[in-house]
Amino acid sequence: MGLLDLYNDMSEDAKSNLGKGGTKINTAGCHLVTIESMMVIDDSRVKVDFKDASGKTIDYTGFLTNKDPQKVEASVARVMNILAQMCTAAGTDVKKVLAKSANGTIEYKSGTVATEEYPSIKGKKLYITTTTNVEGDDKDANKVWVKQEIDSYKFFDTKKRNGLEISSDADEGVTMEAADAEAKTTFNIHYKYTNNKACQVKLAQLQGGATVPNTTAGSTEDISDEDI
Repeated sequence: MGLLDLYNDMSEDAKSNLGKGGTKINTAGCHLVTIESMMVIDDSRVKVDFKDASGKTIDYTGFLTNKDPQKVEASVARVMNILAQMCTAAGTDVKKVLAKSANGTIEYKSGTVATEEYPSIKGKKLYITTTTNVEGDDKDANKVWVKQEIDSYKFFDTKKRNGLEISSDADEGVTMEAADAEAKTTFNIHYKYTNNKACQVKLAQLQGGATVPNTTAGSTEDISDEDI
């Protein structure tokens, strides 16, 4: 297969990003971002898209379902708590945001999926916190992916205040600097891949050479700013 064939097989989004460098937020710490959208997808999950001033993106996804029916209520409560903190940091209230919605659809390779979007949150600014997460590849045991993951309990407003500082009407925040420093030294393996040897090796490299079990996996691939 020639290069032109490989190019033609790429998605339109992938083609449009060629030559632009990474499109995902790929450094740990606190980032000033704008909320691009917030929606419920297929009645199963909430997705919030963020973009920083340079155009790099990241998203938070919270699941509203659970394999255990008895835990659905707890799953919903957890997501609502995260959204409430995010909305507070964005200078609004979660109840106000949820009160106005618009139905729509989103296209996936598997087909068209129904959405419910919340337009009043779009364009709001806040600081999010991201940490480094190592994931395995389900198709290649030799490959790992290094990504940023949102710390869903460390949101700050544009004055760098956390929720407690906002509620006490502090002039400016005093905790974000410490959160930023901590995030930059936080490295984890995604829970699905905790026993993945290649992920353990990559985690040790990121942490500065800690001892890990020997692995039969080959060289790892460090993709820090793109989705699998």
